[in-house]
Amino acid sequence: MIVRRVIGDGPRVTVWVHGWLRSSRMFEPLMPFMDSQTERWIMVDLPGYGETRASPGEFTVDGAVMELIRFAAETGLERVRWVGHSMGGLVIQRLAHKAPERVASLAGIAPVPMDGLLLGERAREIYRAACTEEDARFRVLKRLAGPATGHAAIGRWVTQSRMETREDALCTYLESWSVERKDPSTPAPGTIPFVLVVGAADPAITKTLIAKSIAPFYGHFELRVLNGIGHLPVEEDAAGVAQALARWWPGSPAA
Repeated sequence: MIVRRVIGDGPRVTVWVHGWLRSSRMFEPLMPFMDSQTERWIMVDLPGYGETRASPGEFTVDGAVMELIRFAAETGLERVRWVGHSMGGLVIQRLAHKAPERVASLAGIAPVPMDGLLLGERAREIYRAACTEEDARFRVLKRLAGPATGHAAIGRWVTQSRMETREDALCTYLESWSVERKDPSTPAPGTIPFVLVVGAADPAITKTLIAKSIAPFYGHFELRVLNGIGHLPVEEDAAGVAQALARWWPGSPAA
């Protein structure tokens, strides 16, 4: 089950898919930059998050993809824009593979690559602990954030994360995106435009990783780098993210 909020009533439709540690509320810093007369933003909460927190679900990336495809079919979403942060960036890429007719273009904000992101054993231990322990969650967010981010901001993000997520969902989702999955039979969506917004200080989504595991999948690919920003661009620099996306997409039809 997918719960969504719809903001604005314009003809250009965008579906926003959150990352691993936050619900759709993570995109709220971008609201001041929205033109509600021309845009319609659909903010979805995946099973286990936000307004869908109490709902049962598979709690995997592929399960989230199938839920979003069903949601898009039920609500008549065709050829619309999809934005995803981190794990959500992986979700929208796999959705584009399975249901390209639903996708006009993609925007990944520090997205996990199509094949997943392999964590080392020590990192995996910390991420697993972050599912249930506030101190570990703080450590994960501190490592991922840019150097200018203070402890107070990270503390707020931890509090928001605890309110918006459930522990069992986090643990199960983690196991579905933190491994590499090679599937050479899957065709690349080369005709789907893809823009990648990434922080220059992101320790996870690096230039090397982008060149190896993201860019080759797309024939229409643009990279926009935010200086001094880490893995949490929306929280760290909402204005920069909005500017990076401002020239993206031609208009898409209304849902």
